[in-house]
Amino acid sequence: MIIDGFNWDGYKNSQSEDEINIESHSIDDKKLLNSINNNEIIKCTVISMNLREITVNVDSKIDGVISTKEFRYNPELKVGDIVEGIVENQTSRNGVLIISHRKARLKIAWEKINKAFENNEIVPCYVVKRTNGGMIVYVYDLIEAFLPDSQINTYDCVGKDIDV
Repeated sequence: MIIDGFNWDGYKNSQSEDEINIESHSIDDKKLLNSINNNEIIKCTVISMNLREITVNVDSKIDGVISTKEFRYNPELKVGDIVEGIVENQTSRNGVLIISHRKARLKIAWEKINKAFENNEIVPCYVVKRTNGGMIVYVYDLIEAFLPDSQINTYDCVGKDIDV
């Protein structure tokens, strides 16, 4: 009787079924790692959390870690949440990916800014402080920028506490 999918070579070489599965799993991981381009935003599922790092799963096949510091803006983060990340290092001593959530957020914010510029749209921002000739603002709660007085639109500030 012939069994489809059975590794006869592994059987002949006295490999256990667990060793065969581990080898095929690592080959799949290598294919996945090769398919991830540098500076590419990937979706990650949070699978565990501790005080130092967030463990995430990429494409249901490989795990990665993100520093907990990168989620200070989001204290409600929980297991099961989907977050964006960019792979910083594909090899670590524990065999997991090192992922940056902050770099992914920055890339997304800059893409939004460039799109707004191309479409001549207003970009929402949060005023941090007043300076000579303008204001320091945070664009998309992430990018610090200088906003000259000549570019301030006070009509959009109706009903908001702002000292111009």
